[in-house]
Order: sequence, then structure tokens, then C-alpha cells
Amino acid sequence: MLRNVILWLAYFDCSLKRRLGRRVPLHLCVSNPEPRDFLEVCKKLGLECEYIEKRYPRVWYKPLGMILVKNTELKKTKLINIIAKEVRELKQKIAFK
Repeated sequence: MLRNVILWLAYFDCSLKRRLGRRVPLHLCVSNPEPRDFLEVCKKLGLECEYIEKRYPRVWYKPLGMILVKNTELKKTKLINIIAKEVRELKQKIAFK
């Protein structure tokens, strides 16, 4: 079944604790998640997505935003883990250049 999935950038932020919304383990999270990295990874994975500037309710004071992934068959937790791994690799490649 195809569905739209909302991925808040707070899910991937290393500066947040789990109780504040981080959903990935510390070895997969990134500091200061940027929307362009997530959009690039979604494009690489063949996912149709767009960035929406909103604030995650638990950390309303941080303007993180969300990514809307359209028409995917993957479950949300599986999608979060795949994207987290890819964004982490992308950030590491950028850091080594």
C-alpha cells in the first residue's frame, strides 16, 4: 500500500535526546541536520520527497522542519533507518573532502 510518510529532521539530530524526539541511535544521527542533505539522499534512493518548513512540537524552539516522502511502500521505521545511514555516509564524505 502506497502512503505518504512525514520524517521530522528532529528524528536524526544528535543534540536531542530520545525523549525529545530523536529516533535513530547515536551512531547513525547527524549534528545539525540540513534539509538539502535529506533531499539529496531521497533523490539518490529514488524517493519523491519535499521539504516543509515547520517546527517539531517537542522542540519548537529549533527550526528543524520536516521531509514529506510521497508514495512509498516502506514502513516509517525502516525508512528512517535507511535514510539515516545514507545521510551519515554523505556527511562523512563531505567532511573528508
